[in-house]
Amino acid sequence: MFFLGQLGKYVPGSVWPVMAQMELGRDHQVPERASGAAVGVFLLVVVGTGLLVTAAVVPLLGADAVGAFWWLLAMLPLALLAISPPVLNRLLGLGLRLARRPPLPSALSAARLLRAAGWSLAAWLAYGVQIWILAVQLGVGASPQLLVCATGAFAAAWCAGFVLLVAPAGAGVREAALIVLLGGVMARPEATVVAVLSRLLFVVGDLAWGAVALLVGRRRVSRVPLP
Repeated sequence: MFFLGQLGKYVPGSVWPVMAQMELGRDHQVPERASGAAVGVFLLVVVGTGLLVTAAVVPLLGADAVGAFWWLLAMLPLALLAISPPVLNRLLGLGLRLARRPPLPSALSAARLLRAAGWSLAAWLAYGVQIWILAVQLGVGASPQLLVCATGAFAAAWCAGFVLLVAPAGAGVREAALIVLLGGVMARPEATVVAVLSRLLFVVGDLAWGAVALLVGRRRVSRVPLP
């Protein structure tokens, strides 16, 4: 459901991943309100943790990086407030009422949100490792500082692409931001190659996981005995 639904982000309009996962969830007897709420919480947690990583690392990338992306840092308090359990549960309730859907059977707890945030932080680190590997392959010296800077630069670039809905999946915005942010730790040509290769790898990865999910789904359907 997740990997197939994520392919919707390549279609213009930010609602398609949500709509796709709600439709796929219906095929697996998942209520629309549950799948829709899950995607909404997922996005809020990803953005909130991404901004947290941005705030922690971008100052290490230099004054130019802070000056160019101060507006992202200013969004951090609002994002953290939005994913706090009392506020988030109220937002979910309001959204379901506006959509004329019944409320969720139980509220999200702080422990569950913290667990989701932990997985999200691990994902940001994995994205940083991807950028770090590409940079090292291009001749940039491998170091723990480069890994930290790569993680923060990617988090900031992804959040910028998500907030500035110029193109599907933040295309163009993410790459431009990543080039600027990586400029403090590597030359502009290397940063450009890293940004372009990272985007290509993401597209290939999304398509590959989507294909795997589709094949697994078809195999399960074919194993269901006929009545």
